[in-house]
Amino acid sequence: LAAEWLSRDESFWQGIFRLVAAHRLVVNSSGLKITQYWSPEPVPDFDYANVDEFAAHYRWLLEDTTSRLSRSSAALGCEVSGGLDSSALYAVADNLQKQGRFLSPALRGYTLAFEGDVEANELAYSRAVARHLGCNIQEVIPTRTSVDWCVQFARRYRQFVPYPNGLMALDIRKAAQRDGCRALLVGVGGDEW
Repeated sequence: LAAEWLSRDESFWQGIFRLVAAHRLVVNSSGLKITQYWSPEPVPDFDYANVDEFAAHYRWLLEDTTSRLSRSSAALGCEVSGGLDSSALYAVADNLQKQGRFLSPALRGYTLAFEGDVEANELAYSRAVARHLGCNIQEVIPTRTSVDWCVQFARRYRQFVPYPNGLMALDIRKAAQRDGCRALLVGVGGDEW
């Protein structure tokens, strides 16, 4: 249930719906009306001469997007699991910083340290990224929360707690905040796209 989105408007409660992204709800004496106010531009049909041309364009898009996301007056944190998504973002951000094209004054990397848990431990990968880039990626022990903490979170924010991966990374967010980071880049969603 935590990460499965089967409907854009349904919720866990009967008769309670979410407002779909890019839609507005207007209620007046005529009743309730939902309209769409925005939709993404159609994806252009690119015609690449070869794979190298496609790769060059993809790299440019990744660098441009990462550069735009680095706009911050404080250090920018980046989660680095060692997987392709977060490692690519961190490597591109590190490269942009070395070229002087990074808009934040500093870049900090963070990874979860699942020492002793063979199935979840990705430290070998994130450490390989750090060695390759010649930088330090701070290893953070995954956050453990109690059921009581989850209940208090739900009461305070009036929403379900984040999915398990989000909860485990709470101490990454705390470490990034302590290090002066005001924003955190993550690779979530890359696999789905």
